[in-house]
Amino acid sequence: MDTMAQIKKSRSFKRWVYPKKVLYLGQEKNLIFSSKGIEEVSRLNKEKIRVVALGKEYYFETLRIFPFSNLKDIRSAVETDMGAFSPFETELFFVKKIQGEGGHSKVNIWFVLPDIARMIRDLSPFLIIPETALLSLRPNSGAVLYAINRGPEKEVFAYVGRDGSVRSTFTCFGNPDLKDFRRSMGYEAGDCPVMEISDAEKYRQLLFNTFSAASIRNFSSFWNLDSLFSRFRWSTLKRGLIVTLFLFFIYTGLSMIFPYQTAKKLVNEDKRISASLSGLLKKQGQIEDFERKQKILAEKLNACTGKMFVIKTINDALPARVCIRQLTISGNKVVIKGMAPKASQALAALSKAKGIKNTSFTSPLREDRKSGMEIFTLTFIYEKEI
Repeated sequence: MDTMAQIKKSRSFKRWVYPKKVLYLGQEKNLIFSSKGIEEVSRLNKEKIRVVALGKEYYFETLRIFPFSNLKDIRSAVETDMGAFSPFETELFFVKKIQGEGGHSKVNIWFVLPDIARMIRDLSPFLIIPETALLSLRPNSGAVLYAINRGPEKEVFAYVGRDGSVRSTFTCFGNPDLKDFRRSMGYEAGDCPVMEISDAEKYRQLLFNTFSAASIRNFSSFWNLDSLFSRFRWSTLKRGLIVTLFLFFIYTGLSMIFPYQTAKKLVNEDKRISASLSGLLKKQGQIEDFERKQKILAEKLNACTGKMFVIKTINDALPARVCIRQLTISGNKVVIKGMAPKASQALAALSKAKGIKNTSFTSPLREDRKSGMEIFTLTFIYEKEI
């Protein structure tokens, strides 16, 4: 977003937030309009007042330094011992933090007269700002001294420092004069420019223009949060709460009923499908059982060496006149008990046969007395060649 778009967006937001008129509450009550018109009013309409600019005669202003930086703690300290800061007790005061350094804070405090505070509470405006506080929001590069003709024979001197702090006095003409006031403000006010305002209408319009040009953040110390509750209609809130609860219960009920009905339909559908497929499922189970048994049997058959192949291999390998008395086949292990003219020849012949490995005698050789042949017991491992 470019700069011009940001400026347009900021202005449109201000037009939406800021009202088109400001009530100036001094010895005269004036409504200052955005169209540069000023109207003196005798009766105040609570429903039409949103912003109040408070005249100097209705508040006491002071500039103080506190040994802590939290604005909430400063307000608590002022409320606890208001007599140390103000010549009168009041329920309405404003604290604006000017600067803070090393755990200390410099603040402006405005104490509103009790009668005026009660009247303002009845009006319930959104924003209440003293006129000298409003002057401190004007964009100045340095300190400035204001000499404002509030007439008749009333004058306001206000000094706005470089840091934005405000000190002011409200007096009759010439008592004190501007030089005395400048001297009392210290050496920084010695060479600061003077802005003299002698026309009351121009001064009112200057206040409104300052209000319109300032950012919303500058008014953070002057918002009247109680007005939000005083203007609020509890009957409207009750109706809104009832409607909200009604809609909540309807939504909650529907959100519980719909899933329940859907789940119930799915369960019934599952039962119907299961009943229609019970025969197929039973046959499928039987087939799976047969397949499992066949697999087990095949594994056993594949693990067992064929005896006919073993017998044929032995018959082809052994030389003539070898007599086999006993043949034992366990898996692929073969044990032969028999007689031969020379047992070593039978062992050598079997060792050379295909598929026969690890041939060896498992008992000592003995001689048969009748035939004169050697009695032997040998074993080997048979592996059928693929």
